Amino acid sequence: MNILRYKFFIFFVLLLSNIYAQSFRSEMFKNLYYSFDNKEYKSIVHLKDENFEEELKSLKSLKIKIDQEYLKEKVYYLRISSNNTINEISFKYTKKEENFYVRIDEYSDETLIIHFNKPDPLVDIEIYSLWEYENIYPYEKLIFGFVYGIIFCALFYNLILYIYNKKKYFLYYSFLQFAVLCLLLSLYFSFGIFYNLALLVDIEAFFIYLILIASGLFAVEFLNTKKHLPKMDFLIKTFILFGIVNIFFLLFWEEAYFDEGKISIIALSITVISSILRIIQKSKEAVFYLLGHVLILISVLIIEMDLIDINPTYLIHLVFPIDVLFFAFAISYKLKQSELKRLKNESLLIHQNKLASMGEMIANIAHQWRQPLTHLSYAYMNVQTAFEHDKLDKEYFDKKSFEIVGQIEFMSNTINDFRDFFQSNKKTNDFEIKTICEKTYALFESSFSHSNILFTIKSTGNTKIHSYENEFSQVVFNILNNAKQQLLKEDIQKPSIFLTIEEKQQYISIEIEDNAKGIKEENLNKIFEPYFSTKDNGMGLGLYMSKVIIEDHMKAKLGVKNSKNGAVFMITLPKKAPKRLFKKDF
Repeated sequence: MNILRYKFFIFFVLLLSNIYAQSFRSEMFKNLYYSFDNKEYKSIVHLKDENFEEELKSLKSLKIKIDQEYLKEKVYYLRISSNNTINEISFKYTKKEENFYVRIDEYSDETLIIHFNKPDPLVDIEIYSLWEYENIYPYEKLIFGFVYGIIFCALFYNLILYIYNKKKYFLYYSFLQFAVLCLLLSLYFSFGIFYNLALLVDIEAFFIYLILIASGLFAVEFLNTKKHLPKMDFLIKTFILFGIVNIFFLLFWEEAYFDEGKISIIALSITVISSILRIIQKSKEAVFYLLGHVLILISVLIIEMDLIDINPTYLIHLVFPIDVLFFAFAISYKLKQSELKRLKNESLLIHQNKLASMGEMIANIAHQWRQPLTHLSYAYMNVQTAFEHDKLDKEYFDKKSFEIVGQIEFMSNTINDFRDFFQSNKKTNDFEIKTICEKTYALFESSFSHSNILFTIKSTGNTKIHSYENEFSQVVFNILNNAKQQLLKEDIQKPSIFLTIEEKQQYISIEIEDNAKGIKEENLNKIFEPYFSTKDNGMGLGLYMSKVIIEDHMKAKLGVKNSKNGAVFMITLPKKAPKRLFKKDF
């Protein structure tokens, strides 16, 4: 029995299987007969399979016996479609767009005869209740078109998401929606889009197994069953294999090895159980996944076990768009959680990078404090000597006190700069780029002076922006620190770093250039990768986090190139404030 639609699909061996499908509405038909001369009729159950294809070419008519007892106080409409092979129908009918519409009730004749005028007839009989025919059928095209549009949008949207972030569950979900769309179209356009495929294979069974495969792949990836539910992962993959085997049998033997109805119910039950287990494991996105699969499972059970007298085509066209919404909620929630996790990891990496920079910062503070400490020592010795020789008057004491206070303030400012650099601040504010660059350079001033590194800042135009000040300072620190280390490593005779800030029409350009001989060509495309470093003890986080801060947080661009003297790091900052990504501090 076809689990997704009750229909009489008269095409080769499908005549034998579908005409006796067990459903409420099939009970109105007692038997099906065939004739090759429009005179003598034989029951189709006596038709030999080995001669079926040959005899079908000369088929002239079909006779369907109707159970009038079943039709007491009931009214149904039949929509009879074909591949332009029907010549006449014995009942009174209305013809619209190559389809024949026949009213069936307790007063109808007990025999319906369909005459053919061409060989190889292909017939599809759709059954409507009176209410369905009067209230749904007139708007069928509009409703189905809306349904197909929803499914196509879900397919296309998730395919774009896969291209953007390479998460496999987006790809598998797109595959699933493609299979669903094909199935629904094959149900509605029996002799249109998939006509040529129908000549080779049972297209509805083919697409059902395609849905089974896609649904299994999606479940494995979305629920991460391999990691969290290894036993259920094995079961799901087993039914994926069943689906592949059945498609193989359909393509080469025109008949499935396993019943698609039973396999689909079992497979859906397994995915429902898997989602329940993931919910128990505190996976919130599995809730929406569960609702979607429960909805599909209930609809399949209704059709397969004939629990409700309803047109299966309408039921499926109603259920799948709702299912799409549930899965959309599930995927959106999972994507949001992945984004929050990514931001949290980035925040941890930023902090880790700052800790990695702490040793360099302490060395810079040591250089910064060496001179004022020496000055304080001399000032103390001068005051002590003046006191011992009774020459310490108020004017001399005030002079030395002023010098001592100045040196202490300088040391205090150094500590403040150190504190500001390590402070976690995810808020945007207005700041001057040149000012931040100068403050960051101040952390290196003593070590640059000790290493004879010439540092020059050149700024033109208005360099004020609204962005993440603290994070931008860290980017400048990382680049300056890398440049300093490379200059010392290459033992450059006249080491220098040039920082240029230039206002453009839509953005502000920043270039930081050194004369440390540049970056090897094979490393230019790797320099911003995480954990890649050319230093012996480097962690490979500095430039990677600089890239993340500039491009993801500040919505700007960070690149690198070689000049004739060394490496040039280029930052392009938009003048307008970036959209804030951090909702909270982690």
